[in-house]
Amino acid sequence: MTFTASQNGELIVIMQGGLGNQLFIYATAVRLARINNLKLVIDTASGFRNDHKYQRLYRLSALNINECLSEDINLVPLSRGKISLYRKLSSFKFFKEKYIFQSNMNYDASLMKRNLKGRVYLDGYWQSEKYFVEIKEELLKSLTFSGVFSSYEKNLIQKIKNKKSLALHYRFFESPNNSNGNNVDNSYYINAIQYLKSKVDFNHVAIFAENPSLISNLEILKDYDVDIISTKNRPNNDIIDMQIMRHCNYFIIPNSTYSWWGAWLSSSPKKIVITPKMFKDWGISWWGFNGLIPKNWVKI
Repeated sequence: MTFTASQNGELIVIMQGGLGNQLFIYATAVRLARINNLKLVIDTASGFRNDHKYQRLYRLSALNINECLSEDINLVPLSRGKISLYRKLSSFKFFKEKYIFQSNMNYDASLMKRNLKGRVYLDGYWQSEKYFVEIKEELLKSLTFSGVFSSYEKNLIQKIKNKKSLALHYRFFESPNNSNGNNVDNSYYINAIQYLKSKVDFNHVAIFAENPSLISNLEILKDYDVDIISTKNRPNNDIIDMQIMRHCNYFIIPNSTYSWWGAWLSSSPKKIVITPKMFKDWGISWWGFNGLIPKNWVKI
């Protein structure tokens, strides 16, 4: 898109992580830029240059958002060394309004109170709806798939709309037999299903899993109409499956920002979201820190 500079400057937001993380970053940046009358520029490169393990890329181009990208203005990506330096300098008064770095995962109420001008970088994950809940209606419209659904996907969405559907997301950060504690226990899913059965009469279950073969103990769902959606091996599968998920009424999510967003984007007036009651600030699946879980979600 054509870049038109703002009189106050621009907010350059560094994208990083997977789809769920990118949505948190984007939503927070939209509101922060608007508060300060800054032009939002999405840096699609700096945060992924050293992502050798997961090899993730910017994913939001498949959504109906219309923001300036770093390549539109030939913005030179920040090197690993420069990001490291800027993060250290961000703690000093003379630099903290030029490079905003999130030093911990807890909600920071001071972020939206900053008076920003000129060129400002935003670096962090910002995992709380409190940063952007004021623009929720706008996000519900813009964070939609800009492409065309397949016949299978259209039919599944219609089925979900016609039924009282539960979205059940399994996320395996490691093998189920691995005891490193990054996966939620299977007992969580059983307890969550039993809780939901005691509250509502759902009649359809859409199971989302990257590797469905790893799921066990589904006997509790034997009397339900179940669809299993493998969240891989299709073009834009991550974006599309989240769009499918958001049409459900009820949600049982693991410690995953991906299904956090699938649940948050649902506009169902009967929505119930169940999430793990856990705190984890280590490893590869941080969860439960201050601000992450909306107050009306159920923790089990």
